[in-house]
Amino acid sequence: MINELKKEEYEKYGYCVIRDFISQSDISYYSLQLAWLVEQQLNLHSTEMQYYEDSYRLLSQNLIKLDAINKKLQGYIYDQATRMPFIHQLASSNTLISIAREILSQNIAIHSRINIIMAMPKDLWHLALWHQDGFYNQSNHLVAYIPLQFSDENNGMIKIGVGEHKNGLMPHEKIRKNNKWLSIPDEKINKFKNIKQLKLNAGDLLLFNGLTPHSAGVNKSTDVRFAITIRYSDLNDRFFKQRGWVWEDLSIEGLKAINSKEK
Repeated sequence: MINELKKEEYEKYGYCVIRDFISQSDISYYSLQLAWLVEQQLNLHSTEMQYYEDSYRLLSQNLIKLDAINKKLQGYIYDQATRMPFIHQLASSNTLISIAREILSQNIAIHSRINIIMAMPKDLWHLALWHQDGFYNQSNHLVAYIPLQFSDENNGMIKIGVGEHKNGLMPHEKIRKNNKWLSIPDEKINKFKNIKQLKLNAGDLLLFNGLTPHSAGVNKSTDVRFAITIRYSDLNDRFFKQRGWVWEDLSIEGLKAINSKEK
């Protein structure tokens, strides 16, 4: 459940934070599940797993080790992570479903593109610069974001354009050659009245509107930044109903940007 104060914050600012939403034991379990996937790929490439007592560190450092063997292997972990039972159990938990219904409507759907962000240290090509998730789905939807470790400016935690969701959908363009995503142009970002750098603890829940502009920063730490992202759609949204409740994962332009090669 979400209290009235948090709901008011969400509506006014375009986001709100619920602290300690999932437990450290759950985070450890999620990390070990993902670390098992990494270990299987390391074994296939005749490389031993490096062990740490901390489950997050175990996952992070061995994913970096796997990435050093071949960068496409990290993609294997990313793709398979979206199919792991634990992430779907979390997305369909009574607590998250209740929150989504209170914010959107009683008639909601979980978007199939549940994912775990894996922000590698110093990576620029995959860095999600200023954008709105609503660019890829213009219907009313809610994003639930849960980091698996303490996140701040050092490891590239999200910045939010506070209250800018009220200004509707913004243009997105191919801004930088060293980055694959379409982004909101700088001249638009420069007009934001309030940009807030968030600090979240492992297990905190960040809720934000699909039209809330946000940007990740460069991960300057020596570990991977992991976060679970789950999206919920409002089935009562008129635009969504008119196209048969089809969520187009990416616009045509977005697909072109993602499939393009760095020049």
